[in-house]
Amino acid sequence: MSDGNTSPSPSPLLSDGVFWSGIAVIVIAAFKFSVQYCHRSKCENFSLFWGAFTIQRNVQAEIDIARIEAAAAAAAGDGNGATEENVTVV
Repeated sequence: MSDGNTSPSPSPLLSDGVFWSGIAVIVIAAFKFSVQYCHRSKCENFSLFWGAFTIQRNVQAEIDIARIEAAAAAAAGDGNGATEENVTVV
């Protein structure tokens, strides 16, 4: 006979290391793509983690730096065909 102590057994899924590794990969990838999106957006002010990190950027300076680097690469003749005129800053 049963003694009445029938506690549910833990789910084998929650004790599986592969499951938690997969969850960690998904969370890290989501974080990475979120940060990349924020960087590419050219927003001047944005915050991450509900205001825990607030970032203020000088977007015009970043665009100027990209143009200077493209002009320097074109002047150096590195062969990629980049000139100051055909550089698109996204």
